[in-house]
Amino acid sequence: MTAGFEWEGPDDMYHSWGDAVWSGNPVEHVLNQSMQYEPGTNWYYNGGCSHLLSAILTRTTGNSTLNFAKKYLFEPVNVTKVYWPIDPQRIYYGGQDIRLIPPDMAKLGYLFLNNGTWNGEQVVSKEWVQNSTQTSFSFNANEGYGYQWWTYKLLNAYFAWGNFEQRIIILPDPDLVVVFTAEIDDISIEPDLLFNYILPAVLDKEYTTVVTHNTSASTLLNALISFFGVILVSSWFTKQKRRKRI
Repeated sequence: MTAGFEWEGPDDMYHSWGDAVWSGNPVEHVLNQSMQYEPGTNWYYNGGCSHLLSAILTRTTGNSTLNFAKKYLFEPVNVTKVYWPIDPQRIYYGGQDIRLIPPDMAKLGYLFLNNGTWNGEQVVSKEWVQNSTQTSFSFNANEGYGYQWWTYKLLNAYFAWGNFEQRIIILPDPDLVVVFTAEIDDISIEPDLLFNYILPAVLDKEYTTVVTHNTSASTLLNALISFFGVILVSSWFTKQKRRKRI
């Protein structure tokens, strides 16, 4: 996200991607953007840059991003239901629109929680897990960005953040993966549920929240109903004593 290409601001970033798709050649469209910053100096969310990663992977491996992912990522962890759109040049979208069911999202989170291992097999290199989830660019004292992962220093956590508040949150310290697959109008509900309900339930203690609003009982109930896709994958996948069911 520090390539320096000129791109619309956060409120319009999906319109910018729409322009790339409607151009008929998204890769060419992104590469034809003028340079706004010196590469590596300014962080600017740009889904087009992520699409370039898919194009690079396709050209380098001689295989589609989807087929490559199936062979080296999805099949080893038994992810079977994937919808992934493709651009006119048959490059799978690198920046958005891949769709997974909640259990499969949780599997990917659990894979990273365990440093890239699944059932004793090293699916993703431990070094890549560690490097990609470190903060490469900080927005403030707590929030930052790694390699396609958002980072949150307060919890020593990192997460994937998709459209409509879909998230895969990995918290190594409490050994927890939290998946959200829906949003409601109150955008602060997700951190509210995480800080005020999920973490206290896991840690058996009160947790200092960064959420400042008051959530009514009816709002919370609606949120819990809306988040039927919320999955708590703590470490009951294994039998380590320090892990507990919730």
